[in-house]
Amino acid sequence: MKEKADKLPIIIPLVVYHGGEHKWNLRTSLGEWITGYDQLPPEVHKYIPNFEYFLHDLTQYKEEDQKMNAMLKIIQLMFRDVFTKDHEAMLGSILRALYYLNDLEDQQTAITFFETWMRYLLYAANTLTETDIHDIIDHVEKTFPEGSDIVMTLAERLEQKGKEEGIKEGKREGATNALVKTSVRLIEKYIAPVPNDIVQQLKQQHISTLEKIIENVYEHKTLEEIKQYLK
Repeated sequence: MKEKADKLPIIIPLVVYHGGEHKWNLRTSLGEWITGYDQLPPEVHKYIPNFEYFLHDLTQYKEEDQKMNAMLKIIQLMFRDVFTKDHEAMLGSILRALYYLNDLEDQQTAITFFETWMRYLLYAANTLTETDIHDIIDHVEKTFPEGSDIVMTLAERLEQKGKEEGIKEGKREGATNALVKTSVRLIEKYIAPVPNDIVQQLKQQHISTLEKIIENVYEHKTLEEIKQYLK
């Protein structure tokens, strides 16, 4: 609102739901969320806001609706199927979306829009495999060649991100294994032989915990004292 406005604008609450396989089953009016609202007398009702929100449930979206333009069909198609576990259904949705892109009059807008929803799809759809992504690239080249460079670039970025995360994870595992070996060696040197169950517990610890054990092992005399570090 503007600071000195003397009227309120119309605000219509809208919920767009694309929850995969689950239908929306929550209450749709504010009064339904208020305990005992229905039992309140009318004199009290007038002091309590009660309104409904408009629900647009994409799990019920029918692609055959001819009233929608191509862009809206693509948006609803992607939102509806992005979390599906059915690979064939996902790939089918992508192919139909590519078909709709060709219906857009402004192809520059189509290319920009294509990049946006492909970025969303590649990062949000956890079920897509490397083979699926290559299939998508192949279909894009045939159906919407203007977008082939975009999807290949996005796929390369995704692949690079996966490699980087794998390298980081490998470094973490390497550091953890080294600290576990050092912990076991020091415990056995200064306290007692380390049974296998404690070794397995050490492998599950955070790096910071292992560092504390190594730093303080000289202050302890029994394995029970070491176990106090283990979570």
